[in-house]
Amino acid sequence: MKAKTPVREDRSGPNPEFHVVFGAGGSKAILGAAGAIVGFDMCGFTKFATIGGVSGGSITAALYAHGYPAGEILQLAIGADFTKFLIPKTGWLARIWALLSKYRYERTLPIKGVYSGLPLRELIDEEVPVWPPGFWTMATSLSGHSVLFTKRGAYWNWKTSPENKPEGFEGPVSVGTAVNASCAIPGIIDAVEYSGWHLFDGAVGDAGNCPVLPVQLRLGAAPEKVIAFDLPDDLVKQSWWLRFLWHMRCGGSCGNIDATHPSEDDGTIVISPLITGFHGLTFNLSKAAKWNAITASYVATVRRLDKAGLIAADRRAKAVELCEKLENINFNIALGQFAVDDVEALFAEHGYHG
Repeated sequence: MKAKTPVREDRSGPNPEFHVVFGAGGSKAILGAAGAIVGFDMCGFTKFATIGGVSGGSITAALYAHGYPAGEILQLAIGADFTKFLIPKTGWLARIWALLSKYRYERTLPIKGVYSGLPLRELIDEEVPVWPPGFWTMATSLSGHSVLFTKRGAYWNWKTSPENKPEGFEGPVSVGTAVNASCAIPGIIDAVEYSGWHLFDGAVGDAGNCPVLPVQLRLGAAPEKVIAFDLPDDLVKQSWWLRFLWHMRCGGSCGNIDATHPSEDDGTIVISPLITGFHGLTFNLSKAAKWNAITASYVATVRRLDKAGLIAADRRAKAVELCEKLENINFNIALGQFAVDDVEALFAEHGYHG
């Protein structure tokens, strides 16, 4: 995954207005965030006050906050073998059972999973060796309480004033450790032990699937200055058999299966692309599947920013033109290389090579 010639871009100034949050969603979140970042770049958004994310969204967010250009992030997303992020610890039957039990594990929070996330931690620490000034992510404690990680350290009481000092942990956390913790899906990926705490996926805590409140309460962002890239729940959650299995496995005591998502009622700008064709916990993906996710996210990002009147005047025509051309492609994963070639060519025309 490492880039050949990484070029750093300053994401933190001068005086950027907007904050961006990349939500959870496994491989969909990694790819979707890459597509959104290309959309931001095409629309003239190259700087943000803060850049954060949870779970799969934290991976792409860390690279972006560290200064990787949009085109390079796109290359990394297309070229990365996501299966290398994890080490299987059990046979395939145990892994299938763990996936079926995912929503129950989000309540019971088992410390051990069927995968180790150590390769992901090492990869992020290599790619992002220092904590980017505006980057943040979140993990979840055994009590179900969200923990906020920033350059200064970890905040247990993230809902309190920004002046409060980091607490509960011994000093700053490496970016790799924080991202690994934010991606540690209970029962699937081992919890991350740090400073005597066991930490889990940032999306299962009390801050939500795409946490905008930490940006508002802790980092001082006005709601209308927050852009939330929030993936809808996987369509499989709508299936009756999954909900039946959920209630059977939990004895009717596990609560709601649905995640908590941000709302635009307070002025927050929510980008919510529909990525179909694979589940967020599918990591062995074809190139067509990856481009499908990136394309859907680019289109959703440009359309939402255009609706809000936020696209730079000198960039709008090209950003919308690419959006329209992509929408006219009947992109189906089953179409294979033909669709991939068309999509790759359109992005390449604007300087983004997969």
